[in-house]
Amino acid sequence: MKIVFLAPCVALLLGAGILGGCAAAIETNAEIDKGVGAPKRSMEMAHGVETDSNISQINSSLSIFKSTNEDKAPASIEEAKTAAKVPDSMWIDAETKLPLEYDAASGTVHRAGAAPNSPAHAGAKGASDRINIPGAGGY
Repeated sequence: MKIVFLAPCVALLLGAGILGGCAAAIETNAEIDKGVGAPKRSMEMAHGVETDSNISQINSSLSIFKSTNEDKAPASIEEAKTAAKVPDSMWIDAETKLPLEYDAASGTVHRAGAAPNSPAHAGAKGASDRINIPGAGGY
């Protein structure tokens, strides 16, 4: 008799636990679909890293150009694009979708709104709020 009484109680408790777990999983999946929480942050950081890498590659190419051109930087962004020999897609900030800016005086590119030769996200338009810590990848 005790076994018969306990079996429905155990089944009820297990069922409630499983359903509760399903609800939590459904909520988590909905948050991921919306881009809430850690997955969204990871995606934002990846776009920032991509742009940082592109800026570094472009500036390295422009530095090589200057060293072989009597230390003269390209006079315009069009000349810089030709000199850098990188795909046009690298001249767009992957995070903000704004074009990178070129400073002819220093011969470097930077994010829109950021000062030339500034740390990677300093003052950039539309960039997410990040703490730029030297030596820590900027995040």
